[in-house]
Amino acid sequence: FGLEIHIQVFLHEVAHLLDNSSLFGGMFTAYTIFTAFPNGQHLRPAIISNDPLSMLIKFIYNSDTPTDVCPSVHVINTIAVNAALQHSEAFAHEKVTKWVFYILALLICLSTVFIKQHSVIDVIFGICIGAVFYFLLYILPNLKQDHTGGLAGNINFLR
Repeated sequence: FGLEIHIQVFLHEVAHLLDNSSLFGGMFTAYTIFTAFPNGQHLRPAIISNDPLSMLIKFIYNSDTPTDVCPSVHVINTIAVNAALQHSEAFAHEKVTKWVFYILALLICLSTVFIKQHSVIDVIFGICIGAVFYFLLYILPNLKQDHTGGLAGNINFLR
């Protein structure tokens, strides 16, 4: 019983480390790009109405300036968190929940374009960086284990 608890705690810590590595690595990469190539965009329309949704958009625009937008850190972090959730033991048998996470991740990425925080190019570059870290942290270790002793199972997004 005690060994089982230690193994579960260890596996939880490994999953947490992967999630943090993906978040840190993606954000570090993005901010390195922002430092080398400062960028911004001017896609936002003037909000002149005072209805509740317009006020919400104004709040978002004031909170999140249109600078350092490519690659999209929103997209990078969404991919990192979704990857951690998809590979979490807590959701190993929750196929519907995993699909809900995929849909929410897609909606988050789309909303950054619809709200005029990012262009499609920003999102594409964010997806590319997120995909690199997903490959490095989730796919590559499984491939190495498969070739070195068969310890890993097949790579399956919805277990």
